[in-house]
Amino acid sequence: MTRALVWAFHDVDGVLDAANARYLRALLEHVEHAVVVVNGELDDAGRSLIAALGAELIVRENHGYDVEAFKAGVTALESRLPELDELVIANSSVFGPLRPLAEMFDRMAEVDVDLWGITRHAPANPESGTTAPRAERAHIQSYFTAYRASVLRSAAFADYWHALPPIEGYADAVRLHELQQTGYFEDHGFTWQVAVDTADLEHLSTNPIIGLSAQLVRERGCPVFKRRMLYLSTEELTVHSDGAATAELWRLLRELPAEQRDELVAHAIRTMPADRLRRTLQDAVWLDAPAQAHTDTAETADGAVAILDGPMARASVLEWAAAIGPERVALLGDRDDSPAASAATEAGVRVLSPGDRPAMLAALDLDAELLLVLGDDARPGWAEDARIARSHARAALGSGAEALRAAGAAFRDDPTLGAIVPPTALGRRLVGSQARLPDARARAALEAAAPGKPIGQPLAPTPGASLWVRRAALEHLAEITAGVRGVRQLDHPTLVSVLVQGLGTIGLRARTGITRAAAATRVELGDAALSAIAAAVGAGAHDTLADVIARAGGRPLDASIFFDTGGGYRHVGAVQQTFPNGGPAVLQAVVPDGTLGIRFDPAEGTGLLVSGIRVDERGYRIRPVNGSRAGSLDLFSTHDPAYDVAGPLRPGDTITIRIEHAERIDGSTAALERIERRFGPLGPLGRVRSAGVRVVRKASRVVRSRMR
Repeated sequence: MTRALVWAFHDVDGVLDAANARYLRALLEHVEHAVVVVNGELDDAGRSLIAALGAELIVRENHGYDVEAFKAGVTALESRLPELDELVIANSSVFGPLRPLAEMFDRMAEVDVDLWGITRHAPANPESGTTAPRAERAHIQSYFTAYRASVLRSAAFADYWHALPPIEGYADAVRLHELQQTGYFEDHGFTWQVAVDTADLEHLSTNPIIGLSAQLVRERGCPVFKRRMLYLSTEELTVHSDGAATAELWRLLRELPAEQRDELVAHAIRTMPADRLRRTLQDAVWLDAPAQAHTDTAETADGAVAILDGPMARASVLEWAAAIGPERVALLGDRDDSPAASAATEAGVRVLSPGDRPAMLAALDLDAELLLVLGDDARPGWAEDARIARSHARAALGSGAEALRAAGAAFRDDPTLGAIVPPTALGRRLVGSQARLPDARARAALEAAAPGKPIGQPLAPTPGASLWVRRAALEHLAEITAGVRGVRQLDHPTLVSVLVQGLGTIGLRARTGITRAAAATRVELGDAALSAIAAAVGAGAHDTLADVIARAGGRPLDASIFFDTGGGYRHVGAVQQTFPNGGPAVLQAVVPDGTLGIRFDPAEGTGLLVSGIRVDERGYRIRPVNGSRAGSLDLFSTHDPAYDVAGPLRPGDTITIRIEHAERIDGSTAALERIERRFGPLGPLGRVRSAGVRVVRKASRVVRSRMR
């Protein structure tokens, strides 16, 4: 076949890394011409690689998701379409190949159809309430679609892409393309098929490449898996599976050749939020494995124990000094007269003063590559909670020489392992403290840990946080905190969160530490906790996790201020903040040099009702891009609400965006779609308004760019 490729690519850092390049190279082996369409930016190394691979490169504004990137690629190939036997349109939302693509291309070449894909999505569940056109039919999943000559030479193909409506958000990408294209061509008399047949599995999952990903790879020969499998949210893990979908897939992927597996790990560490990656992969470190499982059973690893001074420190000093020897133990603190300091003197344990550093960083004075940091909490009212946390950490992270051997083996076997943390302790206020949001000082430290990356749920907001940590990770924490004002006022749990947040920037990650005893307790108490929460909020039998959260007041909203400095709106450099659903919000940002446009997203993945939004600074104004305004009330029935911030855009200006009230619109997909058709951006007036705003915004940025 004479075959061409359109490949849509986006990376938050503008990097075409080894994991993505592997998939692109595999696709290029089967085509004569390729167009790579980049949404956003691409660094020089990526541009050079694409040139070396012989592909045409288009770099465009990061707008319209992969759908409008597909359209740009089709337009670029328009003159070649009459010569092609097949056009593959694919994107970088999958990784692979996990087996040679030649097997799939050769097999599908023998199938007499007009278009084909790799996998399909089942017809929409009638109970979902969706009313999107053609959603009642199964469809090819749009991350890979191959169109044969019969389609390419038809008027229907050109009409489809020319008539494609503007894509303003992820919901539009799904409804206006993903759910539409297969049925559209089917209605024009074309036939279709997929390479991986999952029709018999759709009673188990409507989206098998997510819910049954490992089974598709292992039993159905699927050559790829979805990138989002590496960072599914808790809600997605429960919606698409029993919560173990990624864990099962990850166990399978760990059998790949080391080079390919390392590429995937490196990509995940660089791009995924640290907290979500840890929870999604579920590859816990078992710290009570039998001694014979470790390669250095004769002696403990090159490790030490650092104990923060506090109410529990005295007992810990004596216990660990007896277990592994006083030379491997240190007390971190400034008080020479504390009970722990006296015990340290008695046991021959060193006392290390942090000086002007956070107490945990005094552990760097120890000559060890692996450290167990035992937290404490002397704040009034938290002593009992800290004791619970310490008891839990002891059970989860192990104790004594055997735990040091087990941790040492884990760090040796996994070069990307930066820290081992215990799961959340289910006791007293430790559950409620998980909902605590970071204050301004803590947020500044978390942002400094990973500039431009979203801040996930704080890892250790509970008192008495303990963890195993690689020395390089602790040294990186010292570098991060050196530039943070008021760092000595940060409590120990916040510092642990900052450490984990920053691991990705040095190519490391955190994993959960667990023992069989702690796991058994967590299974039973976790089940009891979920039951208690469901009963407390009056959950019904058909409520999902998201429904229960909504009944309890709704999950927080994640807001972002984006700046276009010439490469479109990107997450790098964006100011992000989490605030309670239904609550007020205040976000501040400094306008960077070269700013051509400012966009404010008050939330992600939800319909939203916003009242009383304003920009404090004189000369700036804010208006909804894809919502409807009535007085001081803005309605966003789309799942990707956005505002345009207009004004002088002077570098160095500090803009303050204030919201009096922002609340999720809870309801079925069908209800949201009815709102959108009447009032939202998909209504007749909304489309005209949206198109007008987009034209004006783009023209303004072009003018500003030319004036620079």
